Amino acid sequence: MRWLLFSLVLAFGIATSQEPIPSPTKDTESSKTHVAKGKQKAKQDQRGTANSPLVVDVIRPQKNEAEAAQDSKDHNDKATEARFSFWFNFLLVLFNGILAVSTVLLWLVTGRAARAAEESAKASVIALTDLERPWIFIEKTHIKRREDAGTPIVPNYYWISFVCRNVGRAPAIVEECIIKIQDIKTLPEIPDYSDPIHLGCPATISVGTDFETSVVGPPSQPGVDPNKATEYVIYGRLIYKELGGKRHHSRFAVQVSPLLAAAMPYFSDAYDGYD
Repeated sequence: MRWLLFSLVLAFGIATSQEPIPSPTKDTESSKTHVAKGKQKAKQDQRGTANSPLVVDVIRPQKNEAEAAQDSKDHNDKATEARFSFWFNFLLVLFNGILAVSTVLLWLVTGRAARAAEESAKASVIALTDLERPWIFIEKTHIKRREDAGTPIVPNYYWISFVCRNVGRAPAIVEECIIKIQDIKTLPEIPDYSDPIHLGCPATISVGTDFETSVVGPPSQPGVDPNKATEYVIYGRLIYKELGGKRHHSRFAVQVSPLLAAAMPYFSDAYDGYD
């Protein structure tokens, strides 16, 4: 019994004299975890190695003759479709360009034709107006000496009148017929119709009708040497209208002999004309 107790006491003393076994800490556990993850990552990341190469050359299986022929046919069909599409689009663009140019040319031609038609219409209206209107001209001059038979000739002793005719295609309304008597030596280049002498004439002139104005005479020169007698130009203007109210003028001028019953036209565009 004593030996048994002595053995228990000895065992207890030995147990209490040994150092305790340290328990695992958090740092130790974290280090172990990090090492384990590193090993796992190293184990997983094998890119660029024989097991996991970066470039993989895929070797396709070789095709038989039928598949190769079909591929060649498909390639040729695609090339044909591409050529057809190219030429079709090219022709379409070309056609649209030609159409645009044709449209512009047609527009220009149409514009010119329209302007030509408009000008032709205006010309037709003018021509019709010029034709279907009255035209009154001074056709001739009547001169009558005023001396009695067997008496000496007195310079510029005469009566003068004018015969007019409507040669147009419409009747005319006469507004006035005026004249002036001017010495040919002092005759201005441009006629001056101020302070005229008014001649009598009908108020209306039908188509194809002629009429004669009232007579008028210049200042006579009795006793003057015939060689020194004044030679007069008698000029005037006839104003008439169409039935629509448009006004026209006929200008005239004659150079009269102071001694004879004779006259001749005084040629001047300013004194002789019509509109």
